[in-house]
Amino acid sequence: MILISNIKKNNKAIIFLTILALVLSWLKPLWSNNAINLVNLDTSPIFKALAEDFWQGKCILSCKITAIVLIFVQAQLINTIVNWHKLFRERTLLPGMIFIILVANLYNYQYMNEILIANIFFTISWWIIAGIYNHSRDHKPIFNSAFLLALASVFYPTYSYFIIFLCIAVALHTENRFKDILILILSFIIVWYMYFSVHYIIYNSVDLQNILNSFRGIKFTIGTVNYTVLMAGIYITVLFAISLIHIIFSLRGTKVFVRLNIKLLLIWLILGIVLLVTNLSSIEILYSIAIPTSILLSIYFLDVKNAIVREILWILLISFTIFNQLYGVVN
Repeated sequence: MILISNIKKNNKAIIFLTILALVLSWLKPLWSNNAINLVNLDTSPIFKALAEDFWQGKCILSCKITAIVLIFVQAQLINTIVNWHKLFRERTLLPGMIFIILVANLYNYQYMNEILIANIFFTISWWIIAGIYNHSRDHKPIFNSAFLLALASVFYPTYSYFIIFLCIAVALHTENRFKDILILILSFIIVWYMYFSVHYIIYNSVDLQNILNSFRGIKFTIGTVNYTVLMAGIYITVLFAISLIHIIFSLRGTKVFVRLNIKLLLIWLILGIVLLVTNLSSIEILYSIAIPTSILLSIYFLDVKNAIVREILWILLISFTIFNQLYGVVN
């Protein structure tokens, strides 16, 4: 078993292990001949068109490889952003690796999904909005961030709810809150107006049905899951709770900018969980939730002083993930 003490500061080792973990976690989907349907009632029109044009609506081998590449890009984006904004005390690539480990537990959702594309846009949106603290009079980052969020929501309409996230970010980071929020909303509307206009020009109609299907009514529900998925989920939840307690006590001496962005990550996480539990999103929203979770867990693994506790928690995370990969399937 690879100990985190040996790799947390070794970026070359982390890159190698990240790629290895990603490939190993996708071996079963790649080996399987089962071509999953990519199009259903909730599929956004733009992703439906892409899926039908490139993969005939089925998740074939090339489709799975595309999904792997997108997940790897997300992992590297996470690393780039946290190091760009210096959210950690030292440069590290650990968050991307933890992200790969977390999403490896989503075995039944290891195929090309619109949220994998949407996550790229929204992660860049967060990159931009996270940096406006030092440029509060510049409205371009706010416009660009909302523009990218809107692009994410075009692929995955449920991301429209994350306009709340951006509004809170603006309220935390800027002084001209009302003006900035208006700019944000205007940018978001522009993208959807452009989308509907192009759709009408091409198809002489506006397809709202698939988009509206993504906005379900609030209904609290917890689906049936395999016991291995449940065990992994419980452990990750407990591990996150431990990490959060550590973060709350350790951030008192950090910069205001870092504390604000940690708050944003928690808001991102909470919003994602609300969308999941209230059935306003399908379970693939966990791909989005995994991003802030991976960053917050990384803070803990990099900061905790007790090496024995750190290694035990790390080994358990790896073990649960491997066990889940071998035996866990969401029903």
